[in-house]
Amino acid sequence: MNILGFNFEGPHPIDGAFNDVPGIYLILTSTRIVVDVGQTDKLGQRISSHERKSSWPQYGGTLLWFHHEPSLQSRLAKETQLRDTYNPVCGDR
Repeated sequence: MNILGFNFEGPHPIDGAFNDVPGIYLILTSTRIVVDVGQTDKLGQRISSHERKSSWPQYGGTLLWFHHEPSLQSRLAKETQLRDTYNPVCGDR
């Protein structure tokens, strides 16, 4: 799926197992409403212990989409752009 010009892979169930790869993740509803946005250098570790994971289903967030991005500087810029555009209900705004 292309979002703001970034190619995201998915959807994946939020309770799935993920490899420890760097990138940006989106938590979406089945109708593709953005519930949360984040960046990490180790997706598997981040999602399995995410402090907001229990909140995602309350807002319908059951699916994870992932954009591979090795550069921290690029991840932070893309995360900010996605947050500013979609204003997700979970996480810092």
